[in-house]
Formats: sequence, C-alpha cells, structure tokens
Amino acid sequence: SKVTPEVKAKTAEKIKKEADTEAQIKLIASEKIIADTKAKADNEIKGELKVHFIDVGQADSILIQQNGQNMLIDAGNNEDDKLVVEYLKKQGVQKIDILIGTHLDEDHIGGLDTVIKTFNIGEIYMPKTIKPTATFKDVVTAITNKQMKVSVPKVGEAFKLGNSECTILAPNETDYADANNYSIVTKLK
Repeated sequence: SKVTPEVKAKTAEKIKKEADTEAQIKLIASEKIIADTKAKADNEIKGELKVHFIDVGQADSILIQQNGQNMLIDAGNNEDDKLVVEYLKKQGVQKIDILIGTHLDEDHIGGLDTVIKTFNIGEIYMPKTIKPTATFKDVVTAITNKQMKVSVPKVGEAFKLGNSECTILAPNETDYADANNYSIVTKLK
C-alpha cells in the first residue's frame, strides 16, 4: 500500500496534536509542581520570625512574632499606650502569649496596663521588685482585674515562642543598688 500525501499530512497533524497535548500535560504538571512547591514554601514562611521595634521615642517596646504566637517586651511610656495597642492590632495581634515588663521604669511599663486590658494575655513576666509609682500601681491593678499572676523569671529558665526558644539571662542577683539592674534579659534562639 502506498502512503499518499494526504495520509502523510493527516499523520503529521495527528503527531503534532499528540505532541501539543503532551506538551500541555507537561506544562500543567510543571505548574502544579510549582504551585505545590510555593504552597510548601508559604507554609514554611509561617515559621518566619518577625521582630518589630515599635517607635515609642526614647522608650522601649518590641513585638516578636512566630507561628501565630506573639511576645511583647515593654509598652513604652504612659502616653504611648494607644500607639502600642493600635500597632499591635494592625499586626493582627489578638493574643499576647508572652508579655515582659523588663523593669519598672515608666518608659518600659507605662503602656502595659492598657495592653493588658485590651488583649488576651498568656504569661506575664516582670522582675521581683516593686516601685511606689502610679504607673506600677496601674499595671498591678490591670493584672489583678484580669485575675492573672506575674511570673518572676529565673536565670536559665526557658520558654517557647513558636519554633524559637527564649532563655532568661538576667537579673542574676536579688538586690541591686540601681533599679535598672533588675531588668529581665532574654536570649531568643
């Protein structure tokens, strides 16, 4: 039997269609692999550690986030309370898993009372000392009103934040002449 030009053309067209179909299948498979890889990468990015230094002037306020957990270290001065709360809300914070008041000066714990009143709070860490100021009393009242307790960290104690581990490095003594030396120091790994 003789192959006519018409049969050759139809065969070539059929081979081209099959090749196009195979190319489309490969493209779809490649796109699926890329999409799956991106989805996996997106899931891994959820473990990304974010550190926000909240602009409270000369005061201190740091938000650390990982895997949907939040740690707030200090909350600025008394007049920074609304700024800190609004910043936290803009970051999607609904719960503060770990709240640390590093020491009792107003430029560190000034906004803590409003933060405690506004958000669900997990654990609160503060140094084992008191300060006879209205700011300190406001923080204690906010904690008491939520029927919470303060944890006094011990050097070497560790706790988790997402995939990270925080270890308490200070304070190392029980009695200091300078109140700043009572500051809680943590190492985040």
